[in-house]
Amino acid sequence: MREPQAVARVIRERGVQGPHRRRRPSLARPDKKARPAPDLTGRDFHTDRPGTKLVGDITFLPTDEGRLQLACWPALVTREVVG
Repeated sequence: MREPQAVARVIRERGVQGPHRRRRPSLARPDKKARPAPDLTGRDFHTDRPGTKLVGDITFLPTDEGRLQLACWPALVTREVVG
C-alpha cells in the first residue's frame, strides 16, 4: 500500500483532477428598490380551523431535461399538502 504523500505526488505529477460542476448564473436577481413582501401571518403559524392559513414553498430541482419547478402549499392545521 502506498503512502498518502506518494499518492498525492503521483496525482499532482499526472495532473489528475476530480470533476467540477459548473455554476450556472442565477436567473433571479432581487430588485434593490422593491419593498419586502408584507408578513400576512404575523409570524403566527398556529390555527384551529382548516383552510384559514396556508403557507407556500417553491424550489427548483435539476433534472436531465432541465430545471423542474416544485411548489407546494401545506395546510397549517393538518400539515397536509393541499396544492
